[in-house]
Amino acid sequence: MIRLNARQWALAAAAAVVPAMALSGCGGGGSGAAGAEDKTIGYSQLSLSEPFQVTLSKLFLKDAEGQGLKVIQNNANQDSQKQFTGMQSMVQAGAKGLVINVVDTKAIIPAIEFANKKNIPVVAIDSAPAGGEVYMLVQADNVDMAARACKELGTSIGGKGEVLMINGSLKNSSGLQRQQGFANCMKQDYPNVKLYNEVADWDSAKAASIAQTVLTAHPDINGIYLATDTLYLTPVWSVLGRLGKAHPAGQPGHIFTASIDGSPTGLQGIKDGKLDVSISQPLDKYAKYGAAYIKDALAGVKQKEGDTDHGPVKNVNGLFTNFVPSDTVTKDNVGDPNLWGNLAAGN
Repeated sequence: MIRLNARQWALAAAAAVVPAMALSGCGGGGSGAAGAEDKTIGYSQLSLSEPFQVTLSKLFLKDAEGQGLKVIQNNANQDSQKQFTGMQSMVQAGAKGLVINVVDTKAIIPAIEFANKKNIPVVAIDSAPAGGEVYMLVQADNVDMAARACKELGTSIGGKGEVLMINGSLKNSSGLQRQQGFANCMKQDYPNVKLYNEVADWDSAKAASIAQTVLTAHPDINGIYLATDTLYLTPVWSVLGRLGKAHPAGQPGHIFTASIDGSPTGLQGIKDGKLDVSISQPLDKYAKYGAAYIKDALAGVKQKEGDTDHGPVKNVNGLFTNFVPSDTVTKDNVGDPNLWGNLAAGN
């Protein structure tokens, strides 16, 4: 567990928290209403360094306004210790509930336990914590998304050949589940495919380095899986260009590429023939229901399993999880204005 002395804690409280944004709105979401003094929440952002997180933050703040909440923001900047101290600081600044996008699945546990001891409810979005009491997790089914990407790719290459898999960080649940979903699908459904399983830690430069190394050593690769098109598509395509392998879809020598995210970069990549399919994350639903669930938590609404109009709620090893649906995007539906990548591109 991370421990701070009194001076460090005071400095963190002063520096880590963005001044509160007083958001007003019509309320909604939960049954019952928290008192005005209880409507301040903290929002711990994973980062603000790429379009996925920027768009998620904008959508969340908009939906929090619609729930009548006041929001204190903190940017962890991909640093688990900053996320820990930031959550403490937001509580000290008056947050009665916390919505978090987890940097590190295990490192977040002491911060959640800190909130638990103070009876501060916690809602997680996108990635699951490994412990602590969380009111609700809102996420797409990462294993399912990766398996769908696998099936699109595996079918397209006829179940044979060599595939480069560039994963995210295995320190958070999203990265780990996207690796497991794709790798397990390949092993079970496409046993004749040789899979090169690499980890880039959500880092564009690492993704480029991996692509350069593996594609140079294995020039016959005929499929690529990217755990994120937000961060990996551009650098990997640049590598393909340097190696003389940047052949758009429909042209001889094209390497079928599947991804997860459905970012503006990914959607444009589909239009340009750089990317064949992307499983689009439902950022709008992460934001909408993250805000709704924290308001429910403040109002004392009890979690329960069951089907909803925004995906099932299941108790997964003690963690109530709302699995919100995701879309498969190809050239046939890439122009859908409801896809978050198109929403972001229009901002």
